[in-house]
Amino acid sequence: MAGISVAHYLAKRYDQAIEWGRKAVQQGPSITGIYRILIASLAQAGQIEESHALLARLREMQPEISLAWIKQMVPYPAGQMPHFLDGLRKAGLT
Repeated sequence: MAGISVAHYLAKRYDQAIEWGRKAVQQGPSITGIYRILIASLAQAGQIEESHALLARLREMQPEISLAWIKQMVPYPAGQMPHFLDGLRKAGLT
């Protein structure tokens, strides 16, 4: 489900990315990567309040989370990374 969410996000189909991201969070509520894609999707879709709430939850689960951490640790292709970071930045991640 998370992979489907990522595919929709990268295709800029944010509503579908959110739908699959929510399903993925329900199935794996402790998996931080699922939150990251859902947060970015929500922010890109203009659902900023919800993205902020989930970012706060992610920060509880992963206190070291930052844009720099994402760049270093998340295996997105270089061409895709700026789009992913843009969504996270819109959600308030620094």
